[in-house]
Amino acid sequence: MSNVFHGFTEHQVRRFCSEAMRLLKPSARLAVVEIHKRDTPFGPPLDIRFSPEELRQAVTLAPLATVEVGEHFYMQLFENAADGGACAS
Repeated sequence: MSNVFHGFTEHQVRRFCSEAMRLLKPSARLAVVEIHKRDTPFGPPLDIRFSPEELRQAVTLAPLATVEVGEHFYMQLFENAADGGACAS
């Protein structure tokens, strides 16, 4: 998923997480690309952006890694843990 998570409301985050848990097989991976939560020459307002730490708190699938993607973006990898992780409410 690329550059859309920051636009979700809290309710939409919960719904997204529920659907991700339902659709992803155990051990399946989800990649979320987002723009860094700092001043950039483009992008959404800072107050709706997620830092990597905030994204890991919102999506409580098992975080695997954070990877820099160019100058302004990062990718957070998550795994659908066998224990049935959930999303933050």
